[in-house]
This record gives sequence, C-alpha cells and structure tokens, in this order.
Amino acid sequence: MPVMTEPKRNRPFVLFRVKDGLYGIDSGCVQEIVVLPRAIRVPKTSPEIRGMINLRGRIIKLIDLRVQFGMLSLRVELDALIQLLREREQDHRNWLGELEACLRERRPFGMQRDPHKCKFGQWYDRFKTQDRLLQMTLPSMDAPHQAIHATADEALRRAESGDYQSALELIAARKHRELAQLIKLFEGMPSGCPASARTLRVASCTAASIFCRVSAEKSGAR
Repeated sequence: MPVMTEPKRNRPFVLFRVKDGLYGIDSGCVQEIVVLPRAIRVPKTSPEIRGMINLRGRIIKLIDLRVQFGMLSLRVELDALIQLLREREQDHRNWLGELEACLRERRPFGMQRDPHKCKFGQWYDRFKTQDRLLQMTLPSMDAPHQAIHATADEALRRAESGDYQSALELIAARKHRELAQLIKLFEGMPSGCPASARTLRVASCTAASIFCRVSAEKSGAR
C-alpha cells in the first residue's frame, strides 16, 4: 500500500478557488491537471458526484467540490443568473413601454427613475464574482443602463415644454440603441459563463495521490 511521504516545506502548492474560497493542495499530491473530458451522469449517485469520465481508458469518478463543501453547484448558480437576467431584461422593456404609454396618454410616470434603485441596479451594485468573463462583461452594462433611466427625465422635460413628438423619438432611440445593447449583453453572458468557469475537481483520491482535473468544458444550456 502506498505511503504518503511528508511534504517538503519548499514544495509549491496547486492553488484553486471554490466559489469565494482559495484552497491549496501540495503539488506532490497532484497526479496531473488536464482539460476535463465530457462527464457521463450516473443515476442514483449522491449529489456531489458530477459523473464519470474516461481518461485514456480509465474510468474516473468526478466530485464537485462546491457540492461536497455544502455550496450550490456552478450549474445551479448559472441557472439562477440566467433567470435573473431574463427578468431584468423584461423589466426594462416594460419600463420604456410604460414611459411611452404615459406620454401618449398624458398621464404621470410613476416607475423608478434612479438606476441604482431598480431591481437590476440593486443587484448590479451588490454583485461580486471571481468569474473573469463576468468581470469583463458587467462594466459594459452600466452605461446603457444609466442612459435608459436618464430617458425619463429628458423625455418628461420635453413633454412638459409641449414637444411630445421629440420625447417619443427619444424613447424610440433608446429602445433601438441602449436597450438593444443591454439585451445583447444579457443574452451573451449565459452562453459564455460555463465555458469561462475553471472549476477544479478532485477524483479518485488515494492515500498516495489526489487526482486533479481542471474543468474547461462547455456546459450545455442551463
């Protein structure tokens, strides 16, 4: 039976993140790090078992460390993010639609004008992530989102001066430019998120080695 040798103090560690936590494994315990092949789900296995992979003819059990540590899986988190973005997209379609209807019907506009107080704005200001793709994409949403909310003050100012046609043209321009840009960013994020996730898996642990895999596969639709 293999015997675990005492790790040398000057030996480097393999560092990896699981959600917001930073973890390390003695590099002497790591057999190899590879691009993860397609995992095959196995019925009636415990939740932390992601599936089985075939690595050069060897069948290896894949363990999701997020679930093992009592966290939500990456798949579940991405599903929730996609649903949230779909709802916030519809919110802003409805917001501009209501602003236009209020001008046409000459009635007050009562929806939230502050971009930091709408549901998307509150989420955007609080959301933190280690995902590189999200870190690059999220700042691109701020300018069009701010511009959409600024539409209300400008459109209502024009309407108050009697220029309803100009106010309606402004709303139409925001729909075709800033809203379309925001929707494109919303729709583009989910397809990229799973591919960008570099989720470390631990499989086939023995007393002598921890068999590590770094996931870079494209997951299917959430």
